[in-house]
Amino acid sequence: MTFDPERTLPRMRRLKWAPFGLLAAASVSLVLEIAYPDLHLAWMSMTIGTVSLAGVLSWYGPMRTKQAAEEIDEREALWRSRSNLFAYGAAALIAWVGLVGLGGYALWAGLTGWTVRSAVSPLETFGAWLIDWAVYVMVLFLALPTLHASWTMPDIIADEPEDRPSFRKLGRR
Repeated sequence: MTFDPERTLPRMRRLKWAPFGLLAAASVSLVLEIAYPDLHLAWMSMTIGTVSLAGVLSWYGPMRTKQAAEEIDEREALWRSRSNLFAYGAAALIAWVGLVGLGGYALWAGLTGWTVRSAVSPLETFGAWLIDWAVYVMVLFLALPTLHASWTMPDIIADEPEDRPSFRKLGRR
């Protein structure tokens, strides 16, 4: 049996709207986690499902993985670096805002004697919120590079048959 890299590699395609759906589902689960802390397991399972789907989505997105059988040219390396830089910067900013925001929220709740409308203690509720926020940042790390690369990638030049367009031929005729 011979190794055929064209059959084993997933097809590279732009996925413009699927990452938006994953980010929207993860955002909704985060907001519902804060609004209804009694249903923590339901919202957390929804967020973990979006992490799983974002990981699968990145396999079929526009960027090849570093372990691909064929070499990655300069243009693909540039898309990869720009998309990862955008995604990691945005995820770091959102993580910082979330930690500062939830910390301020916890401080305000402690100073005012506010209790969470939940069957569990306020400390357990804040811990659940922090865990859900960390999983939300994982969704951002996985979905934002695919989203950024899909929207910034130019159209494909059809130098090959319709069923297998090539991203390698961009800019070369």
